[in-house]
Amino acid sequence: MGVSGAGARTRSPRRPPPAPESAMALLETRGLTMNFGRLVAVNSVSLDLEPGEILGLIGPNGAGKSTIFNVITGVYRTDRGAIRFQEREILGLRPHQVARLGIARTFQNIELFGEMSLLQNVRTGFHLQARSGVLGAMLQLPASARREREARTASLGLLEFVGLERLASQRAASLPFGQQRLLELARALALRPRILLLDEPASGLSHAETDDLSHLLRRVRGELGVTILLVEHVMELVMQLCDRIVVLDHGVKISEGSPAKVRGDPRVIQAYLGEDAT
Repeated sequence: MGVSGAGARTRSPRRPPPAPESAMALLETRGLTMNFGRLVAVNSVSLDLEPGEILGLIGPNGAGKSTIFNVITGVYRTDRGAIRFQEREILGLRPHQVARLGIARTFQNIELFGEMSLLQNVRTGFHLQARSGVLGAMLQLPASARREREARTASLGLLEFVGLERLASQRAASLPFGQQRLLELARALALRPRILLLDEPASGLSHAETDDLSHLLRRVRGELGVTILLVEHVMELVMQLCDRIVVLDHGVKISEGSPAKVRGDPRVIQAYLGEDAT
């Protein structure tokens, strides 16, 4: 991947007195509930994501993790609960509206434009934010042409950031799996998000690729200032990378805290192993 060490997490040296938890959160859900018929996939889940944080969302298969991602990003619609981003209610917005506000995501199953080049894939993220849109590009309006040049330069910069700049003109479908993961990350970053939702980014990666991904995500936080919400089954990555972890089981939040606290929580051990901790 060609990545370097982690960027340091920074905070203001003059921090105001502690405020209520919800006042500090960049993203918060309150009583979030999602039903599929009689199946309660997510049951009254509340969580907070602070600026600059890497928060892990874990749990056994079917725990409701990806469902929460889909509700936050507008893929699923529900009337129960609340989702606030920068103190604005976003529950019920469509996916492109959520993305334009500054919440980007990747998917468990990679969704790239296989026949397009790497550069073209990344540029789609910038095009989502362009105001003049397709009509401006067709008419070659000065402002649109300038944004096209800026988008190309920025896209090449993101490809360099993830170590794929030398492959910019190559078809996305020709990349090996690990590099496709990197391309998907670069495309999500093209939205210039405040928050990045990553759905199992280490799935299918080798141990060495997972280690490189960990360093890269620290750079995303440290150098680009992006807050991260991470769903992942690779526990080594979660425990090394995340500042805090929220654990779900059957749609219910059963534990929350530091990696060390969550690792030793008997409820978490029972959820994963199906037996009482001794």
